[in-house]
Amino acid sequence: MRFSPHFAVICLLCTFAHPTVAYAELLALHMDKTLLAMAGTVKEGPATIDADRMEGKKGKQLEATGNALLRKGDESIRADRLLYFQDTQDIHAQGSVLLRKGDQSIRTDRLRYFQDTRDIDAQGSVVVEQEGNTMSGPHLRLNLDTSIGTMEQPEFFLKENDGRGSAEVMHILDKQRFTLEKAGYTTCPADNQDWMLKVGELEIDRSRQIGVAHHAWIEFMEVPILYSP
Repeated sequence: MRFSPHFAVICLLCTFAHPTVAYAELLALHMDKTLLAMAGTVKEGPATIDADRMEGKKGKQLEATGNALLRKGDESIRADRLLYFQDTQDIHAQGSVLLRKGDQSIRTDRLRYFQDTRDIDAQGSVVVEQEGNTMSGPHLRLNLDTSIGTMEQPEFFLKENDGRGSAEVMHILDKQRFTLEKAGYTTCPADNQDWMLKVGELEIDRSRQIGVAHHAWIEFMEVPILYSP
C-alpha cells in the first residue's frame, strides 16, 4: 500500500562540540558555580556548565548538581545531576533531563552522551518535541551526526493533521526516512477512535512525501474491513 502522508517526521539532530578541560580545574570546581567546561573552536565558541554545586572527583570526573545546565550556543542539557568524564568526554545526566537545540527538545529521566561516537542513549520517560509534533517512549538511541537511531514502543502525535499512533519499534534511518514496526495510525480523537490503520511495517520518506505500508489493514469500530499485503 503506497500513499502520500501529510505529516512531518520529528527530526532528531543535536550537536555538541567535543569538550576539553584540565584536571587541575576539576579540583577547584566547588569554589565556583560556573565553569568554562568545553573550549571548542573560536568559531563555535565555548560551552559552560552552571550548577548550585560543582565538585571535582577522582578519576578526572566533574559532578554538577542542583539545577545543572550545560550550554553551548543554542544547545543545552539541563538536569538535576550532570557527570562529565574527562578521559572519555562522556556526559551522564540524571533527573528531569532536558536536551534542547533550537526549537527541538528531548526530555528524559536519564541521558548518556558518548562524545567519541556522538551517540546518545535516553531512558525513562523519553519525550521528543518539535514544531508541535511529539514522540514518546521508554528508550531512545540516536547518533547526533548521522541521525540514525531507534525508539522502543513509540507513541506519536502529528500536529499538521492531528494524526496519532503507536508502534513496537521506530527505526530512524536519517532526518528524512524512518520505518515503524507493528504500527497503528489514526486521525480520530482519542475519545472517538472509529477507524485505525494497522500495518506490519510502515516506511516513511519525507523527501519524497511517500509512505509504503506492508501487511496493512483498516479497522472500523475495531472490525477489519480492508487488507493489503
